[in-house]
Amino acid sequence: MNDERGKTEREKFCNLRVPLLMAVAIAAGIVIGFACSSLSIIFPFVIAAVIFVATLVLTMIFLDVKSFLIVLFVGVFFFAGFLTIAFKVRDNASKSFDGYVEVSGEARIKSVSYKDGEYTAIAENFSSGNLSGGVRFKTRTSVSVGDIVKIEGKVKFVSYEDFNVYPLKNSYDFEAYYASVTVEKKTADFFSRVSSLAEQAVLKNMGETEGGICVALLLGDTRYVGEELYEKFSLAGVAHIFAVSGLHVGFLATAFAFVLEKLGIRRIAKTLAVAIISFVYAGFCGFSVSSLRAVIMCAILGFSTSTGLKYDFLNSISTAFVAVMLLFPESLFAYGTLLSFGAVYSVAFLSEPFSKIFAFMPKNIGSACSVSASVFFGTFPIIAFMSGQVSLLTILFNVLTIPLIGVLFTLLFIGGWITAFVPALAFLLKPAEILSGAIAFVYSEVSLSAQVVKVVPAVFPTVLLYAVLFVVSDKFNFPESLKKGAAIALPFCLLAFI
Repeated sequence: MNDERGKTEREKFCNLRVPLLMAVAIAAGIVIGFACSSLSIIFPFVIAAVIFVATLVLTMIFLDVKSFLIVLFVGVFFFAGFLTIAFKVRDNASKSFDGYVEVSGEARIKSVSYKDGEYTAIAENFSSGNLSGGVRFKTRTSVSVGDIVKIEGKVKFVSYEDFNVYPLKNSYDFEAYYASVTVEKKTADFFSRVSSLAEQAVLKNMGETEGGICVALLLGDTRYVGEELYEKFSLAGVAHIFAVSGLHVGFLATAFAFVLEKLGIRRIAKTLAVAIISFVYAGFCGFSVSSLRAVIMCAILGFSTSTGLKYDFLNSISTAFVAVMLLFPESLFAYGTLLSFGAVYSVAFLSEPFSKIFAFMPKNIGSACSVSASVFFGTFPIIAFMSGQVSLLTILFNVLTIPLIGVLFTLLFIGGWITAFVPALAFLLKPAEILSGAIAFVYSEVSLSAQVVKVVPAVFPTVLLYAVLFVVSDKFNFPESLKKGAAIALPFCLLAFI
């Protein structure tokens, strides 16, 4: 009897995961909701609602309670995604006007970037007369996140309709032209003030190049990394080290969990403390999507470990995805979000089959190669659409660089935060400065352009590649011969992009 049950389990096409279904449902809801809102049509919503109700009724009549609840949750999350993005587009449309309007009002800087001596900022809570919302502007006046600025000049309404994704994902409704920007008040919340202390401590006590790399690695702020050097990291396919994610939060959570364990704090109390510390660190990094994803996943892992429950990597990713989408549905259209979740989903679905390819290597090296290969293939279309070029040696560069970055982050985290509050101990930053300088030297001196291939993003090659990866994945029980054939076809799928 047990043998037959085991055989049945093995022959199942896949192991159904409810969090994954919810993640797919909310993503589909957001995409369809944005499409319907952009085109001002409602019939897809009506059709989806009818199908959902009919499926729910049929499930309740013919299937068990578990199936009914699964359908219910999937439907709820689909419509949650649909409605959140639809209301956001509708709110934007209510602010529309033609031409340019003279304005004079205050707003709070939400995000800022710097290039060629000019700041590009997005401010929230802008208000002038009957106008209110987010505004994007450029200025040569030095501004920082949290500053209260006065904006005087002309603004133009920016519609989210007609699939205008950029302003949607950055949450602004107006764009200022020829505007005068004055900083009314240099203010910052708790997170901005503390992160500024660490930023200044690093920049003050390191060289320009080393300081820029270390600020980016510690806080996810790449403003101080030289354009040429950042381009080198991008060409090598390792620029993701500057996006605060699992590498950073994972180290932090592991380190604090170890310390708390030594102090006698265990189980739920330890998990809660580590989750709070990780969340605070994400705040220092501006609550980026990648940092929030990592915090949620680390919290789930800690809770599973402390309670003795089984930890499922794929369920953890999907839970984090659903949480982020409920909070920031517009972030689904941001390349950073797609790369962040695309990378971890790729590892979950593909690392096991790729590990067989690298089985001849020592275990640690083979594991690193399989993870890098999974991310390379899984995010290839995203990178193709984002930059139009890919690094052929990205797996090698990641395998060689990531261990060094782990060491650098450890040195930097300890030295950076201690120096931020005790400037007299700035010598603690010296090891991080030396290592970051060595990494910068290697990447600045090596010619990387020869191994970079220009690619043409297209829908058909993207669908083809993901279909083949779907077959290759160990999460689906296709015949072994079909899986081997799909694995052989993978390199040829990439050629379709060239």
